[in-house]
Amino acid sequence: MGSNSNTCLAKTIPPVKSPSKQRIKLKLFKAGENLGAKLISVSNYWLEKLGYEKNEVLGRKSTEFLTEDSRCHALEVTLPKFFEKGFCKDIPYQFRKKNGEIIDVLLSAIAERDETGNLVRSLAVTIDVTDRNRAEAELRQSEQRFRQIFNHSNDAIVVIDPSEDLILDCNDKVCRMLQYDRQELLEIPLSRVHPHDMPQVIAFTNAVIENGHGWTDELTWLTKSNQILNAEISAATSHLAGKPCIIASIRNITDRKQAEKALQPTDLAKVDFSEYLKALVSHLSESYNLNDRRIRCELDLESIDLNIETAHPCGLIVNELVANALEHAFPNDNKGNIWLSLKQNSDNLIVLTIKDNGIGLPTNLYFRQTESLGMQLVCTLTEQLEGEIKIQNCNGTLFEIVFSELNYTSRF
Repeated sequence: MGSNSNTCLAKTIPPVKSPSKQRIKLKLFKAGENLGAKLISVSNYWLEKLGYEKNEVLGRKSTEFLTEDSRCHALEVTLPKFFEKGFCKDIPYQFRKKNGEIIDVLLSAIAERDETGNLVRSLAVTIDVTDRNRAEAELRQSEQRFRQIFNHSNDAIVVIDPSEDLILDCNDKVCRMLQYDRQELLEIPLSRVHPHDMPQVIAFTNAVIENGHGWTDELTWLTKSNQILNAEISAATSHLAGKPCIIASIRNITDRKQAEKALQPTDLAKVDFSEYLKALVSHLSESYNLNDRRIRCELDLESIDLNIETAHPCGLIVNELVANALEHAFPNDNKGNIWLSLKQNSDNLIVLTIKDNGIGLPTNLYFRQTESLGMQLVCTLTEQLEGEIKIQNCNGTLFEIVFSELNYTSRF
């Protein structure tokens, strides 16, 4: 429908004298339903748009073609002001077409007076804004859906303007991760949470702007309590209030980085994997503040030495699954248990089991096709181990990974 305009002339009935503004207002409001104007000329486009013939509209009041709400607004608000001031501009109305369809318009009008100041007729122009209003409504709905996803996402999401050193928006997960409230984060510079690697942040965001997207796991964030967090960041270009910006999804991988560091073997060949798992679970328990014993971690580990090529992906799997259980399996401060088992079966295959008695996975989740970055990582690492993964989702969640030690030729 575009922004086409149409014109109509209206003869004012009755003429309004102007001895004083106060008398005009009083007389107009007392006139009630008689307040209005009869159409004496309309454009062909106006007729086409509303679906009428000329003989069907001339002599009728212009307000007859408005919807009920628009007619009430015209009689009670717009027309009294128009008769007083002699003009109006961009008044939002709704016209009802002959077939019952409603269109949105913006109406502007100017009055013509005689030599004594009496208002004798007016010229009105309307612009059809139906498509524009519909597009704006759809945009508002889209923004509302985005805001719901943004605020309730399990991922930490932040919107930044690195060129201005600004944090433009963030969700609750970012606030919890960095230990700030939302208003505090919006008032501090971006460099406050990246004091150690701001040049790398600028380099990364420049690459995102150039390519439209980007990923890194080499940046750190500083919390309000001065704790340094390692982060995995997926970012893309976007706009906020018409301004270019970057929207980034942040994943805290501090535990993973520490797990990788702990996997550095002393003899550069083998890792006592059971001892490593004990240290890893202890660290995770401290990270998730399990001193209250709300969630108990129970270990059943055989002493197994693994080469670094096998221990590294296996350690990352354990870190991912145990951390995920600690964070998501027991919501609302529920109590529960996590069991970690490491065994070698009769076929000399290693069986790694991580089990919890929490709320379980969503029933409609197919783990090999999920969009969860954590689950994708677990599947990728299992493939790297040339192993098999099984999942049971009953009275909690059970992951079982069966693999054998990877056979790499000596590196020395």
